[in-house]
Amino acid sequence: MNIREEEPRSHQDLQQLTSEFWEQCGYATQVDCEIVTAESTMRIGLCAYDRSDRANPVFLCECRYWSDSVPDSIIRNFETIVHSGKVKSGFILSKNAQADATSITDETVHIRLLTWQEFQDHFSKEWIRYQTEKVQQDAEYLRNYCDTLEKYVSERLRKETDAFREEFRILSEKHMPLGMLAHKWNLPNVLLQGADLFDAFKCRDAWNFMPKLETMLKEGLNEFDDLFGEKWRQ
Repeated sequence: MNIREEEPRSHQDLQQLTSEFWEQCGYATQVDCEIVTAESTMRIGLCAYDRSDRANPVFLCECRYWSDSVPDSIIRNFETIVHSGKVKSGFILSKNAQADATSITDETVHIRLLTWQEFQDHFSKEWIRYQTEKVQQDAEYLRNYCDTLEKYVSERLRKETDAFREEFRILSEKHMPLGMLAHKWNLPNVLLQGADLFDAFKCRDAWNFMPKLETMLKEGLNEFDDLFGEKWRQ
């Protein structure tokens, strides 16, 4: 799937888009990083790290905005860097994800030669999982606010005026569908199959939809906070 429809227009653009994508999968990234091995120090175009360990990259990437196939020499050199750095996987991204001759063999199992679209597909599950988890707390808070069986909410409704209860009803009907849409059981399918929904929210793709969803969840919480006169969270 294409999470982000935007196409790179240059080598630098491809590298930037790749870095942003990895960041939105939960990784930290560094452009033009150094890989230190027992033999030497080597430079690589882009590295991705677990956020808890910025010393050892888990992925390496070289971006090549080429229409021709990737030369054997590039692949072999990159293979050496990946193996020496003891990283999980290495990626070469190119407009034409084809290698010269038989460069990609059983020995290069940790090297993947991909287009920008194929790269997104490869990391789509990680992106969806990270983006889903990122909004769960706000989605849960919003659902709690909408729930008349929630103890705090039910107690307030009993004490308040008819005008308050009517405003609460309006907010609940407005925001409950959004809280349910963002639920971890629903959001992954929405992101996979949500073309019509993206159109309804005037979003080009899943990449643009997620920031809008985050904003709308926070706006919903702010509206309830204003009604209740405090930032209640449970």
